Amino acid sequence: MIGILLDGSAPYGDRLDCAKYLGEYFDDDAERALFHVACDSAEDEDLVEDCGEALASIWLKRGSVNHELLSRLPGRVQLIAQAVLDSQKSSVVGGPTTGAIEEEA
Repeated sequence: MIGILLDGSAPYGDRLDCAKYLGEYFDDDAERALFHVACDSAEDEDLVEDCGEALASIWLKRGSVNHELLSRLPGRVQLIAQAVLDSQKSSVVGGPTTGAIEEEA
């Protein structure tokens, strides 16, 4: 799946599907690939946004947020990832400030 996501000549729908599916894995390689595509200004806006959402999903599943990567995401993608993180914190533990997700420095 990582290969398809990173292959700019792969069918667009396949790349979108891969971005979503990779959000289900805790794998460091998946995280790196999603981050790479999310930061590529030449990529389609929907694809980079899906990569941002998938990164947030990985961090939620791990129980820790990689703030270094989060802070390096492009503006809109960063906002989307942060919104996913905040919404999950709220629904899982009652509010974004309760600290159920460990914050990595």
